[in-house]
Amino acid sequence: MLLAGLAGCQEELDELQPAPQEKPAGLLFKGTMPGTSPKNRAYVDESGGFFWNAADTVYVIDSFYNSYGAMFTANFSASPESEGQKTAVFQYDMANADPNDMNIFLIDYLLHTAKDYSAFYPTPHHRGDDAKLGGYYEYRIPSTQIQEGTTSRHLGRYMLMTSGRVDIPRDGTGEGGLTQDGGFVRLPDFSLTHRTSLVKFRVLNRQLNPIEVKRIRINARKKDGSTAYFLPSCAYYVARDSVDLRSQGAYGTLTVELQDKGTAHCTVPGQGILSAYAALLPNTTEGVEFTFEVETTDALYKTLAFPGDQIRNRRFEAGTYYTFELLVDHGLNVQGWEEDRLDNIQFGQDAFSVSPAAPVLPLEGGQTTLQVSSTHSGGWTLAECPSWLEVDATSAPQGTTHIRLSAPATMAERSGTLCFASGNLRKWLTVRQTAVTITADDALHIAADEINAPQVLRILQDNEPASVYCDPNQRSFNTSEPLQVNVEEGKLHLRFYSPRKLENVEIWAKMPDLSEEEFLLARFEEVPPFIDFYKELPFLTRDCTFKTLSGKSVTIRRNPYFPDGMLSLRAASYCDYWRKLQQIKHGWTISFSLYGGDPTKPDGGPSPNWIGIRPVHCREAVALFLNIGYLTDMKEHEALIRANEHLLYGNGGTGDPVTADRVLSQMKAAHNLKVGLVSPKHAAGLGGPGVFGLDQMRWLNYNTEWGAATVMFHELGHVLGYNHTSSFTNGPWAHQLMSNFYLEHLPEFPIDSPDYLDSKNNPNLYK
Repeated sequence: MLLAGLAGCQEELDELQPAPQEKPAGLLFKGTMPGTSPKNRAYVDESGGFFWNAADTVYVIDSFYNSYGAMFTANFSASPESEGQKTAVFQYDMANADPNDMNIFLIDYLLHTAKDYSAFYPTPHHRGDDAKLGGYYEYRIPSTQIQEGTTSRHLGRYMLMTSGRVDIPRDGTGEGGLTQDGGFVRLPDFSLTHRTSLVKFRVLNRQLNPIEVKRIRINARKKDGSTAYFLPSCAYYVARDSVDLRSQGAYGTLTVELQDKGTAHCTVPGQGILSAYAALLPNTTEGVEFTFEVETTDALYKTLAFPGDQIRNRRFEAGTYYTFELLVDHGLNVQGWEEDRLDNIQFGQDAFSVSPAAPVLPLEGGQTTLQVSSTHSGGWTLAECPSWLEVDATSAPQGTTHIRLSAPATMAERSGTLCFASGNLRKWLTVRQTAVTITADDALHIAADEINAPQVLRILQDNEPASVYCDPNQRSFNTSEPLQVNVEEGKLHLRFYSPRKLENVEIWAKMPDLSEEEFLLARFEEVPPFIDFYKELPFLTRDCTFKTLSGKSVTIRRNPYFPDGMLSLRAASYCDYWRKLQQIKHGWTISFSLYGGDPTKPDGGPSPNWIGIRPVHCREAVALFLNIGYLTDMKEHEALIRANEHLLYGNGGTGDPVTADRVLSQMKAAHNLKVGLVSPKHAAGLGGPGVFGLDQMRWLNYNTEWGAATVMFHELGHVLGYNHTSSFTNGPWAHQLMSNFYLEHLPEFPIDSPDYLDSKNNPNLYK
């Protein structure tokens, strides 16, 4: 049950390396919980959270047949979207399954006939009975684990992080049981309980030259020589080549072999970190001696031992993780022991990260940037901040937010603690204000005057020809990414689909061959509405040095032939409008179509149903669908739909009920819409899958008039696939729920007023 992971130490590029030391200064062992990132997708984070892999499976046992001793089981797999996430959707694809797959029969039975059933994770090969902990499970723990690279993905496979039976009752209505959406049959949400405690040891290489570590070993044995460390009554079944807990509840020696890209060791660079994990079944530590060994390619580097009852006579309790610190230099010193509770695993725990971990500001005053990411539905809040530090945002919703820290000038160095909270997770950072060496920074700085200059291009302007704005290759956008940033022919290119401007925008870049860390490429005082801006990259003509998020520096040599595809770009901003746009998670792709009309003619003909859409209407479409995207992901919207599920019915009329989950899923699904202008002689609007249009009067009034808003949602009901017999067109969804919700919540939307566009006063409207 001992597992290990590596936490790399990034070195600053172009920095001269110090000469190697002849003798090591020692090793520092420090207890902590393993950190993680979307790249690593480790199973355990600082508060014991759990991450899923798409290959993870649960199995379900029918209670009726199981009572007769029959193993009537069906297997469900985590969806591809669950990979590396805190929330997993376990499902089975009936539509695309092999006809010979027994799951087709089993899941159909569970879906339509079974009364109640139980879910288990992870899938065991055989069952062991531990009534004391309330679960049935078997784990095969090889005596030696192999870990390559920096990931600790395999951690959960050999630890009792989750286990046990979870009953899922099903009543006559099917509530609480399986649900079916198309060909997918899905398990409901349920929670599992941690059955083990968890300990982590961090080895910090305090010398400057690297260490090659072969293995880490942890022993836990009784002082009297016996190995009966854990409760003998626990029936945790393991392989014979490891330890047989059935006979004596022994713990024994568990070893991790470390490999780095195929070598028989793991290289820990100077000042680098190596992490090892141990999972411990609950039992007292009294009378137990722990031994920790770190073996390098040269020798058994250090061996540590201390009695377990030195740690406050504490138990290793299930559902608890422990942190401690061991200083290994000239002697041994157990410096402390703390404990925190692990959470139950509820198929919805949250990832939470803040970087950089140690922000620094200059003595003369200034600013620095933090990136805060949270998957918690409630986002994050700033729980603690020193009085001398100003933060431009103290909370943000789910997602990634960039905030700025500002401090006035000071004569003396100072430091303080920032604490960020997200759900039950906490992150503490130490921020310092100290003397900072000023280095060159060649990031582009684009002032407001430059980007607003008359010669700078803008899109969807009244003089833009239809051959451009109705060409999706030239004019289209996804509502979750209205600010488009790329490199074209050696130029940084920004194109912004928005009626409002952004302020304090930064463009961060990454070159994988140069550094895994992003560097700041450009700063914009503002990004105006509908801008189409180009700026030549500076390193086409000279050597350039840029700052990374953690404060390091990277140098890009002059290259007039720099390939466009070498840079990957990301935009960030520090204004409230950007933070609202970032809340649009489920975007729709919008383009524009004439649908046979001719915008150059006074009547917009010749199509009988459509007239030629003009840029003034296209800009309103941008505003509308930014708001629709924002609305889709609002908690209040979900609450509205769930509270009024009884008012939702499909194409079969009131006898065709539609679930709230189905509607929410349809709204969040990817849609590609061609937006047009409907002829007022034909209808107030037209809609269908991939098609959306309003007449000019509705385009001008959907933000202020209930009737226009109703027409808008009527057509969106058609976009979702519903006809005129449904509540989504001529019923409560369009006429009552959504139209009223839109008008009531308009002040909260990204485009909270029609005044940004002032389209009613545009001279290019149809008369």
